[in-house]
Amino acid sequence: LTWPSPEAEAKLREVDGIKMYPTHAWSDDMMPILPASKNIGATPVIIGVAADSGCGKSTFLRRILGALGTEVSSGHTAIGDMMTVVCLDDYHTNDRAGRKATGLTALDARENDFALMGAQIEALKKGKAVYKPIYNHDSGFKDLPELLQPNKVMVFEGLHPIYDEKARSQLDLGIYID
Repeated sequence: LTWPSPEAEAKLREVDGIKMYPTHAWSDDMMPILPASKNIGATPVIIGVAADSGCGKSTFLRRILGALGTEVSSGHTAIGDMMTVVCLDDYHTNDRAGRKATGLTALDARENDFALMGAQIEALKKGKAVYKPIYNHDSGFKDLPELLQPNKVMVFEGLHPIYDEKARSQLDLGIYID
């Protein structure tokens, strides 16, 4: 399924003003934002880490998680007892085949769902949970979204965490790795 296409447009739905592109593999019962099942007791600290592909963002953040001595749960997103690291590649609108069809790369802003990303960062900062899309780097496909709860520190790493105004406005700290 590729966005835009007549087939994808026929499956597009909107919830609370958020377009739920069918390329994100939503199931019918999923909502982009919902009440959290845990209360962390304070507003999460939101950090954006931006850098080019292959520059070491994920390695850097895994080392921070390790330095904090945090246990990381298994799954797509690195979730520790006090810090969660979200890969913004998950907000690519299309999977690898879809990007080939559109002729756009992941570096192109048009190939990223900034509206959903900004709304979900804002929701997590307000202590809400989200169903976040998953881009599977191994297969090149989009997997079923995962339920993500707020954490004390939420790090959003990728190509564009400081590009979009809505996402950038939620950040307590923005870091660019050169």
